Amino acid sequence: RRYERKAEHFLAFVGIAAALISYRRLTK
Repeated sequence: RRYERKAEHFLAFVGIAAALISYRRLTK
């Protein structure tokens, strides 16, 4: 099922984005 795979990639992308944002906040 293609939609499920896209959802997994989307969640992974959001997780990485959130990690980068939290990392920037910690660096400040």
